[in-house]
Amino acid sequence: MKIEELKEQLFALNGMIRLILKECGYDEHRDIGICVDYDATDKDEHMLYKTFSDLMKHLSYSNLLLEYLQKPVKEEGVITKTKIGKYRLNKTTINDGDCVEILQQGNGGKWELIVFGDIYKLEGRYARIRK
Repeated sequence: MKIEELKEQLFALNGMIRLILKECGYDEHRDIGICVDYDATDKDEHMLYKTFSDLMKHLSYSNLLLEYLQKPVKEEGVITKTKIGKYRLNKTTINDGDCVEILQQGNGGKWELIVFGDIYKLEGRYARIRK
């Protein structure tokens, strides 16, 4: 399978993922308990609920990445850090949970997609952002 075929299939699958997330209200509440009826005293239903709850986290993360990858690159350059500790790429502030592509120097100059969080030190890194 070629990468373009895989991309098309994953983007098509993401349409279904978006529908499931929306129907469960997962993006707003991060919990399926408010939209899924199940018998908490039933061991099988409880196991399914816990398993599906975990899967929803993965589907939400997959949706975030696939939604991001469908957008064109809009900003590219070196990331700076403001006086108040915020990271910026040109005029765009990078917040927790934002997708950022970092150029990996030691990996033959290949792009790596990350979801920004506290563990990343981005100042001085060459990056791009899609919008």
